[in-house]
Amino acid sequence: MEGDNIEHEKFYVGLDLGFSQDYSALSLLETRTTTKIENQKILYQVDYFMSHLERFPLNTEYPIIVERVSSMFQDRRLEQNGTLIIDRTGVGEPVGQLFEKKSIQLVSIVITGGEEVVEKDPYLFHVPKRILVNSLAILSQFGRLKVTKEIPLCVTFSNELKDFAYKLDKKSGHDVYEGISGSHDDLVISTSLAAWYGMREDRHMEEQIEAGYNDDEDQGYDYLHGKPL
Repeated sequence: MEGDNIEHEKFYVGLDLGFSQDYSALSLLETRTTTKIENQKILYQVDYFMSHLERFPLNTEYPIIVERVSSMFQDRRLEQNGTLIIDRTGVGEPVGQLFEKKSIQLVSIVITGGEEVVEKDPYLFHVPKRILVNSLAILSQFGRLKVTKEIPLCVTFSNELKDFAYKLDKKSGHDVYEGISGSHDDLVISTSLAAWYGMREDRHMEEQIEAGYNDDEDQGYDYLHGKPL
């Protein structure tokens, strides 16, 4: 069977928290999944469409940010298929506790300088900064991150991404990712949070699809439409 199945699937909201020196920033990525079967092989791709960017003024109180983000999840699409991914490093812990009182699917990420991702539980991860940023770089490199000029702050986001560089910290021996010349990186980090978790779910979904397709391959099953061939 040949053909494509294209659908809007999930929404990932990334929230990077700052206060007096760094901005708090909010990013919304919407996934669009393309699945097709060619020559008895399943092909699967998820593209990420940036549909919202927002930077809060310096010194914005965290309860105001919580209410702003919560208002976004009143949209039925986000309420049903949305996940909020927050930076729970430092000040993110009390903010995370505020969000836990809301009916929002929440994933917390503590940003580290380590080498590997550590899954504390299904909704809490310790993730090295370089891995977060690399997930965004991969999407950009392969043309899977779609950013339109109509989105406010898209130029600022693009400039942040261009300014992002890494260096080796001689004291710790770890690579350190940050904006050059002291530039802000809040939009990049908030988008990276959403991108990393989205890509993590993509890999799990892809494995499930491919495993199911191979299990039922002899029986002839149409995984695009959920019925036997």
